[in-house]
Amino acid sequence: MRIRFSICLALFATPALGWTVTHERDRMTDHTLTWASSSSGAATLLVGCLNGSVQPRLTFRERIGYGRPGVSFRFDDGPVVPRIAMVSDDGTTLYVWTGDYADAMAKLRKGRRLRVQLSQTFYDFDLSAGEPLPPINCR
Repeated sequence: MRIRFSICLALFATPALGWTVTHERDRMTDHTLTWASSSSGAATLLVGCLNGSVQPRLTFRERIGYGRPGVSFRFDDGPVVPRIAMVSDDGTTLYVWTGDYADAMAKLRKGRRLRVQLSQTFYDFDLSAGEPLPPINCR
């Protein structure tokens, strides 16, 4: 049992390598869109504009489920925060921070580490490595 746990921890708790920043031009508005992402295992922490505001969310290569799963997250050495998240219709995006984007964004900008647990899977994002999280403006 301990060996299985150690293997799972090694596979799923590998810290991400920091932010990757992408710029693209919106073909409809000609505005430049900025996206920042950081990956850990099968999850990507994606920060960008959605519905007119800067929002963080987790995306996955494969469907993770549906509905409103329970998750826990922790920034740096702060408290563990349990949360009911939302899953997108296609099952590949997890919206952990629904409604409190400003607080999450402030912690993402200043934080060094974000840990997220979804069911038995653990994701560890190193927010201090790579490029810094850039300012993202939604027009």
